[in-house]
Amino acid sequence: MEKRIAWNKGLKASPETRAKLSAVFKGRKVSLQTRAKISAALKGRPNPRKGLPGRKQSIETRAKLQAANLGRTASRKTRRKMRRAHKGTTGYKLSAETRAKMRAAKIGRKLSSEHRAKIGALHRGRKRSAKTRARISRVVTAYHRRRRIRQPRLALRLFFLFLASLFKQKYGRPGDRPLSLSP
Repeated sequence: MEKRIAWNKGLKASPETRAKLSAVFKGRKVSLQTRAKISAALKGRPNPRKGLPGRKQSIETRAKLQAANLGRTASRKTRRKMRRAHKGTTGYKLSAETRAKMRAAKIGRKLSSEHRAKIGALHRGRKRSAKTRARISRVVTAYHRRRRIRQPRLALRLFFLFLASLFKQKYGRPGDRPLSLSP
């Protein structure tokens, strides 16, 4: 037997018709018996969401996809579109309320000695590139500049650096000319 297509498929209902249908179906609850019938009718069918986001693909399928896309590059036009689409996005943003809740949950939580040892082992011997080291150095330096100096040793060191710079301005470097303290 030939499968027939519904006569109204593809036709758009007018706003009045949609409003009438909405009024008819509003508040209608599907009985447990009907739900059971629907469930039985759908049993054994493939998942309608198969292949859509949110479903994990098997290792074989992923290997096939990888082989199919290997060496394939997006055109310049596509890359430009992708760049525009992702510009300014950093994944997802959490609301201030959510961040506050997460912070409150972590406050006062002590890490076990094993956990701390694992973290230490992870970072020990880790080599950072020169670019990364320079970036970290800039951030730390800026942080210390903004912060009031509370440690007396650091204050003393900065004071001596300041004196040395003044001395250099007035008398030049030690090897330039003989040292004389007269102005």
